Amino acid sequence: MSVLEYVQVFIRFSQYSPEDVNIDLRRAARLLDGFDPTLLTHLGRCYDSFTELVDATIDMEHRLCESDEDQQRKRLASTPPSSSSQWRRVEHQSPPQICYLEEP
Repeated sequence: MSVLEYVQVFIRFSQYSPEDVNIDLRRAARLLDGFDPTLLTHLGRCYDSFTELVDATIDMEHRLCESDEDQQRKRLASTPPSSSSQWRRVEHQSPPQICYLEEP
């Protein structure tokens, strides 16, 4: 689930627990509880508002996806094709046999 999808679900369900999300900072803290730990590690600072947190998180998610795609491209570019890593089998043909005919 993307961050944007998660935020939409969070906002929809927050109506059932208004006392947990009635203050902007409390809402931001509750939102952070549901984020992926990798994303939390990369966010790394406090945000002044719920909107600022959402914007920063979406931006970070995009950067992480781009970084992952870039690493995959580099990995694919650095590995040689599988056929070149194998030895080619060369079959040598024996020279044609020459038949001498005896003359009578």
